[in-house]
Amino acid sequence: MKLAWIIFGSLIVLLLAYGLWNKENIRHENLASEMPQTYSDSSRNGGIDPEKSGDFFSRIFKQKKQPAKLPITQALLADSIVSYGLSLIGTPYLPAGITCEGFDCSGFVYHIYQKYGIKLPHSSAMLMQEGKEVPLTEARKGDLIVFTGTDENDTTPGHVGVVITEPGQPVEFVHASSATRQGGVKISKVDSTGYEKRFLQVRRVL
Repeated sequence: MKLAWIIFGSLIVLLLAYGLWNKENIRHENLASEMPQTYSDSSRNGGIDPEKSGDFFSRIFKQKKQPAKLPITQALLADSIVSYGLSLIGTPYLPAGITCEGFDCSGFVYHIYQKYGIKLPHSSAMLMQEGKEVPLTEARKGDLIVFTGTDENDTTPGHVGVVITEPGQPVEFVHASSATRQGGVKISKVDSTGYEKRFLQVRRVL
């Protein structure tokens, strides 16, 4: 009988201890649920770490900035055309020529413009119809300058070159000359020369 009471008492103590432990555990869980939550950077981004992801934006941020390329302006294009034309000085005159083996005047113009994607006719008369007319005093690099043929009294276009100077400077041009002496691609002036009397128009084609 005494043993039964001892067992009964032990069970009561165990039940009380279990009840206290369970109550304390529930209290701790409630406290934990009330504490502010902290999130990692990857949690804020839906579990994706931008530093480790291969998405578009992370690739953009990691790329080194490339220097911007300058656009080709009319002035730069004119400089390029003139520079190329000057590099051909000394090329012989060749009737109907359009290659570096030899040029006639309109063939020279045709060749140096075509190199930069600008197609012009292989004819002095037709070149006088290209672009727009500008005064001789406003002639600038890359403009076409048209003259009569060797007979200054015949106003039919017969010769053409490319201006290599800027407004305010004495007008000079590079061209393929058919002259017996010092013919071929060369530089000539307009003022105080036979070309001054033969001058017809300046045509702006750029």
